[in-house]
Amino acid sequence: MTVALAGSLLDHPAQFLRWWLGELADLWSLLPIKGSIGRRYSHIYLEPGCVIVDRRIGPQVDRFVEQRAFDALGADGQSELQELTNGAPATLLLSSPDIYSISLSLPAIARSRLTSAVSLQMPIIAPLKPDLLSWSITAVRREANQLQVDIVMAKRATLDSLRAISEEISADSWAIAPAHAPEHPFKDYEGARRTPSAWAKELRWVGLAVLALCSIPFTIIVAGALLTARADGQADRLRDQASEKRSAIQTAVRLEDQRRAAAPLFGQADAATLLNELVERLPPSDWLRSLERRPSGAISFTVSTGDEAALDAALRQSDLLPGVHVSDQTPAADGHSDVTYETDPR
Repeated sequence: MTVALAGSLLDHPAQFLRWWLGELADLWSLLPIKGSIGRRYSHIYLEPGCVIVDRRIGPQVDRFVEQRAFDALGADGQSELQELTNGAPATLLLSSPDIYSISLSLPAIARSRLTSAVSLQMPIIAPLKPDLLSWSITAVRREANQLQVDIVMAKRATLDSLRAISEEISADSWAIAPAHAPEHPFKDYEGARRTPSAWAKELRWVGLAVLALCSIPFTIIVAGALLTARADGQADRLRDQASEKRSAIQTAVRLEDQRRAAAPLFGQADAATLLNELVERLPPSDWLRSLERRPSGAISFTVSTGDEAALDAALRQSDLLPGVHVSDQTPAADGHSDVTYETDPR
């Protein structure tokens, strides 16, 4: 029987039906035919230079001989042949050199798939390309664990030529078979005629499918590596951006701290201006012992004075010493006292 991939059979229903009918015909041809009473047939032997017709009607067999080749019968010969075969199924029978016989050994297990097993061996055992031949299994014998299969081949071109002539003679289709096995006509075996190149095409697609399946883990690994590399690259870029932002934030914080530290100094008079202001405000008998500007912006200074009331009145009139007030006072031995003043923070 024919072996074909499931996908191919399902894709070609007509080819599958033709293959199945051929297999059933093969099995039927191998069955012994019992009971020949009432059988009608005509066997036409195509010998070199003559045509022999055996016509059987029931138990009686009549033989007719025409001393001309089949392809040289002419119109009158074809007419006579049509009359002889009228009403009886006809088979054209070929003998050497139009046929080629060979015996093939196969494993016994091939019995259930005999046609397919033979078709696979055709490229090896056939004298021509399998596509140029039609063949028939004429006998099958089992010997130990082997099958001995007798095969007869004929050129397809020869068979096509004989069919064309037979169609001119009779409207019925005539079978063509080996002369020694008329019950086994030649067949084309469309479904089974698969050369190694055809099988190679099928196997190529199977191989591609297997390769695609095997490549899935590799594809996943490669895709994972690419995605990981891409993620790492994005992480590096984000890390650089975050580092730049972090550095900018730290710089901004540092500048803000410096701004806050320096804020009390903004809008205040410098040291020279304060010294000039104190020199102008102090009474002639007083002198400045120290001057300090504190982080809060407040100004602290100490004056040695003999008249605290006059000094206090003079300092309170200055616009550069807002909120000036006494924060400490220390008496001195010479009648003076050290008075420490402090202004409001700014």
